[in-house]
Amino acid sequence: MGRSGSNNPEDLSQANFLHESHEINERLEYNKNFKLLEERETIIKDNQAAIQAIEKSWHMEEPSQVQEPQDIEEVPSSP
Repeated sequence: MGRSGSNNPEDLSQANFLHESHEINERLEYNKNFKLLEERETIIKDNQAAIQAIEKSWHMEEPSQVQEPQDIEEVPSSP
């Protein structure tokens, strides 16, 4: 009779190693995603601060310097 794989210490060691490797890879992926999320939040905050600074500078300019957005006329396409 052959040996059962589940009772073989080498098979158990290999299974434990694979399980631990999988857990480590999951933690590394989680840490990588968490770091990317933190970087994304920092970029969003920086962009919001830049937008606020631009808006503030617009309000500080004289009204004659501020140009209102102008509608762009559509040119009819030729058939």
